Amino acid sequence: MKSLAGPLFLALAAAVAAAQQDTRVFDVSTLTAPRPGLHAPLLGPETSLDQYFSLEEGPEPWPFLDSDNLIELIRSQVDPESWDRGGEILAADGGLLVVRSWPNVLGRIESLLRDLEAEASRRTRVSFEVFEVDREKYGEVAAIRDAAAFDFASLGGRKLESASVDAWPGVRIALKVTNRVRYVADYDVEVAQGSMIADPIVRFLEEGLAAEFTAHPLLDGERVLLEAVLQSGHAVLPIREVKLAVDEEYLPEAFRSPGRFVFGTIALPQFRHAEAFVTRLIDSGGRFVVPLLSADRLVVFVIEARVAGGAAGRLLDAGALCRAPIAREFGFPRELEPSEKVLLAPRPRVAPPVGPPFEGGLLAEMVYAATGAGSALVLSGGTMILGGSEEARDRAKEYLRAREKEVFRPVTVEVRIDSAPGGAAEDAGRPLFAGKVSAISGRTACLMGGDTLNYLADHDVEVAQESRIARPNVGQSFAGLVANVTPRLGAGGSARISVEVLLARRAPMSSFDTGSQCLGTVDVVSEKRTILHTTVEAPLGEPCRLDAGPDPFDAARRLTLVLTATAE
Repeated sequence: MKSLAGPLFLALAAAVAAAQQDTRVFDVSTLTAPRPGLHAPLLGPETSLDQYFSLEEGPEPWPFLDSDNLIELIRSQVDPESWDRGGEILAADGGLLVVRSWPNVLGRIESLLRDLEAEASRRTRVSFEVFEVDREKYGEVAAIRDAAAFDFASLGGRKLESASVDAWPGVRIALKVTNRVRYVADYDVEVAQGSMIADPIVRFLEEGLAAEFTAHPLLDGERVLLEAVLQSGHAVLPIREVKLAVDEEYLPEAFRSPGRFVFGTIALPQFRHAEAFVTRLIDSGGRFVVPLLSADRLVVFVIEARVAGGAAGRLLDAGALCRAPIAREFGFPRELEPSEKVLLAPRPRVAPPVGPPFEGGLLAEMVYAATGAGSALVLSGGTMILGGSEEARDRAKEYLRAREKEVFRPVTVEVRIDSAPGGAAEDAGRPLFAGKVSAISGRTACLMGGDTLNYLADHDVEVAQESRIARPNVGQSFAGLVANVTPRLGAGGSARISVEVLLARRAPMSSFDTGSQCLGTVDVVSEKRTILHTTVEAPLGEPCRLDAGPDPFDAARRLTLVLTATAE
């Protein structure tokens, strides 16, 4: 007869073990709640109210960890064998985890969640102060390396605004100090059977200051990689007015006046703006200066980033090297065909940020192979969890610091367009535009400055059954400079600079009547552009001059592109 002692003993032991299990509820909403990102509005004239509101929509929210990934993480990192012996984890609504396990396992889960929440709760306080400085001071501002030494009083600076915001790691956040201006962009007029209906089409533009920031704290929060899209724009007042006139015979007597009279008015704004996309690696609490030169003024952003807290214990923040949501949102750099370049848009917008240098799994494999850590796992939020000894974790920190130093080498590039007589000396040219941007080596930074002019481009007239409909078509013209700059540091103190430049200049507007009945006037502009795509290699700190061809407005002059790169 077969003995039942063995199976009975195992069943009794399992029952005793199960009786020692506890059930606990953990609040993990800090980890699993979506973190919405925000876009700053695109300053300038908008075509409709719907488009204005669509610009307020930010990227799709993402959590530090979703519930499924968090459960899988706990199962793999905390006593993996125990989950086959009766332990259980369930996700509940409201950001809760229900866990049934033994007290020692529950304690380790609590410790892991505490470390994760400390990492997920980190904030970077991003602040900016904005000053307006006399345009002639651009050279002095562009030469500044230490933001703390910026003496605005000596430069005659006037403080415009200041603002600050807290950002989660890798989540885009927006700041704006703006004013909405209404203007009449179009005018529909119908006169029929002695009645007059005037229906002005009102559009909006947004003027002021706006910025988008994405902050990536590095390792223990000693430094922060900051991506910033900065905008400054204002309407040139008074807004230009274009008057429409028609023959008197089509108007009721009460509206007639001697000679030609005003039948309607179209207000056309001119908007002057500057914009830059900048990537900078700075110490926590450090500051840097970005000068934006628009058509008629110099606006200076002084930006500071300060990280609150650091990575805890076995958790390392490798997010700037491999933060997954950034890769999903923007994609990786690609070559643009001339037909689709952002430079050629009527209202240019600087290029978006690019993705991280490493995929998370690849970076984990690199750290594991280089440091001998027991394990390396990168979460979707960019946090790395290391197994093994404290010595292995210290080696991993040094390894990541070395990769950060290689990848995030900052370069500042000054871009200037000069117009000089053919064959003249270098110092005989007059600068048409100048700007300065900072970028990480191998990544693209962008700048734009100029003005956008709305103008009356055409006039459609319909006459039928003694009614007249006047509907002017409003065009848009950009004048200024747009530049996409990609610097790459080389050996021997040199830099290779890939640059795409658009210089657009506007001829004086001209007017002519639409017909003998003087139904209105058509204003047209002549916009001439110089487009340059090139790659040059130049010593750091020395200006590199490139012939950009003849000046389209003056055949006796030639344009020169001047690039100067400095590494920090």
